[in-house]
Amino acid sequence: PKALYEEYSCTIESPPLACTMALRGQDSNNLACRVESVIDKGRADVAGIRVNDILVIANDLAPPRKAETDTALVDFFKALEYPINLHFVRRVCVEQVKENE
Repeated sequence: PKALYEEYSCTIESPPLACTMALRGQDSNNLACRVESVIDKGRADVAGIRVNDILVIANDLAPPRKAETDTALVDFFKALEYPINLHFVRRVCVEQVKENE
């Protein structure tokens, strides 16, 4: 099925975020910050964050797009203050879009 993308935003009021993210992609200079796991009933899960969501913005800042260091993404999140406003894009199938209309 053909895939589309939808946008999703949420706010995490306090730590822990309760999900893991990693920089992934085929081009090391143009990586995406992708959600790899979400703890069941944790803050991220309750906020609606899903595995494979791609983080676009956190507190008006874009996450790193290349892994200049092994800790680039960790450093990015450590610098954020709570509450954290997150904006994602997520892939959806055309069939899912039709069902929601």
